Amino acid sequence: MVNKESINEALQQMTGFRVGRWGASPTELVSSMGLTITEWRHIKKNEDSGHLDKDDIKEINKYFKNGGEY
Repeated sequence: MVNKESINEALQQMTGFRVGRWGASPTELVSSMGLTITEWRHIKKNEDSGHLDKDDIKEINKYFKNGGEY
């Protein structure tokens, strides 16, 4: 089951990341906020708001494919 509050928080952080691009990678962001693979799958499937570009999505997919290691 997906926690909607966690999803909303993740989307807010992604928005901040997208706008700020302070130098951290998307995987560092995902790791620091404790996003789970289940939450990530939900975001990819249900949230089409342009928070991340295709390269960011690929990098996060690779992060989870590698078991949460970057």
